[in-house]
Amino acid sequence: MCYVSLHNHSVFSFYAGVPTIDELVAKAAACGMNALALTDTDRMSGLILFYLACRKAGIKPLLGVELTRKDGRAGEYVVLLAKNVIGYADLCEIITKRRTDTTFTFETTFARPWENLLFIAGSLTVLELLARTPNGDRLYAEVVDNCTESRQRSRMQEHRADELGIPLVTSNDVYFCDRRDHETHCLLRAIGLCSTLSRLRPDEYAPSNAFLRTQDEMARLFERRPDALVNTRRIADACNVKLDLGRWIVPRIEVPGNITPERHLRRLAWKGFVRRYGRSGARERARTLLARELDVIEKLGYASYFLIVKDVRDWADRTFSAGYRKPGDSTILRGSAANAITFYTIGVSDLDPIVHDLYFERFLNEDRASPPDADLDFGWDEREQALEYMVRRWGRDRVAITCTTNHFRVGAAFRETAKVYGYSEEQITAIMKSHRTRNRRIEDEELRFIVAQAGRIRG
Repeated sequence: MCYVSLHNHSVFSFYAGVPTIDELVAKAAACGMNALALTDTDRMSGLILFYLACRKAGIKPLLGVELTRKDGRAGEYVVLLAKNVIGYADLCEIITKRRTDTTFTFETTFARPWENLLFIAGSLTVLELLARTPNGDRLYAEVVDNCTESRQRSRMQEHRADELGIPLVTSNDVYFCDRRDHETHCLLRAIGLCSTLSRLRPDEYAPSNAFLRTQDEMARLFERRPDALVNTRRIADACNVKLDLGRWIVPRIEVPGNITPERHLRRLAWKGFVRRYGRSGARERARTLLARELDVIEKLGYASYFLIVKDVRDWADRTFSAGYRKPGDSTILRGSAANAITFYTIGVSDLDPIVHDLYFERFLNEDRASPPDADLDFGWDEREQALEYMVRRWGRDRVAITCTTNHFRVGAAFRETAKVYGYSEEQITAIMKSHRTRNRRIEDEELRFIVAQAGRIRG
């Protein structure tokens, strides 16, 4: 098979992409594709799920991203595809800069060579910009034929690329699997833009032909430039990312006195044991539990993790213990981490696991498949300061912020969909209240349609 779809969006292109990862991969498999790329807009959130789904389906996963300019210029993007695992790390670095650096520009970012990435320019301006950078020898010009505007843009791309000696590559800039999903795409765009369907401009949504086409369909569209089709396969063959998944990378830190983290943790724990249990009737039980915990922590390699949590808690005690606060009130350790007598003895937790009959194994045991999670709570007005401290303490390249991707539930999906169709907040609230309290069937045909559409965007 010659053609490979290299520019595809999923639900992780928020308020634009229609298909879930599984739906996109299933459609590709149904079309007989043996390779597929995921290139969500300024986001890599779906790449690991995509990687796993493709491998399960026997499809080669091509990991990438559609990178846009920060100034919001419509149509100004470049598709980046990772050639290998180093390229995947490069994608992470570039997207992090795009999200966090207010001075991010294409000009400064691509002034340096990115040897492990391939570039597909989506516009004439971006094509000419990248052609002048050290990445020009890995640059392709995208041509798309899914509407009048894309055909006009692609003709200019094609002409200029031929002048510059830059190879063409075709795509369909996919936002949905089938043409019938176009309305759902428009619905998502209207929600994302806080608009209504009637007010959407043509440049604010993808054309109805931006679906995942088969090889035969693409071959007919680009029979005049078969090289653009062949280059999709060349790019796919050049991309071979193999991710080492299922193995946890546990931090290891330097501690005072040129000793190991394990030994340092033991010193702190036994010193704290004397303070906490020196005259307690539960002394011997505490001694046995602590010894067992420390052995498990050392065996699983989590000594540094415990010390990091202690470092953050100690900083909070020093920083926020002023006025009405006591040092121990500066933050609290919650969840199953408080079951660990080790955290109690080193001064991270204020809860005695013996008094409350708590079990360490809920937090950490040798059969646990996932790493433990120690939660420290900060006030809303203290979190930025806490994050800044952790970045300074451990280094910007070793600190990350994780997020949760929220999906629409029934009520939110109905409310947002109804607003797109022009219903007011008062009307929506009245409809929802009426049908919730009376459990009535929706007789109105338009409302039934809205309910059906809301079900499609729930993800």
